[in-house]
Amino acid sequence: YVAGVSYTLRIQDTGIGIAAGELHSIFDRFKKSAGNTEEGYGLGLYIVRTIAQYYNLRIDVQSEVDKGTVFSIIFPPGLVGLPA
Repeated sequence: YVAGVSYTLRIQDTGIGIAAGELHSIFDRFKKSAGNTEEGYGLGLYIVRTIAQYYNLRIDVQSEVDKGTVFSIIFPPGLVGLPA
């Protein structure tokens, strides 16, 4: 831990990726990608975004179809650290 430094948690997969035209709406409630055949309600990323907003975190997403996706969660300075 270094005081005054932000930290980034990166989560990467090698899945089907997300089309550029869909990236703007992946955090919308009940949104599922056009190619998604999995069962579910489309709430996962919506919940992640809600938690991130509550803690003032930033989420960046980079994706390429057929190559995978990288989610980066950026923790602002002062949020990460050891208790005093």
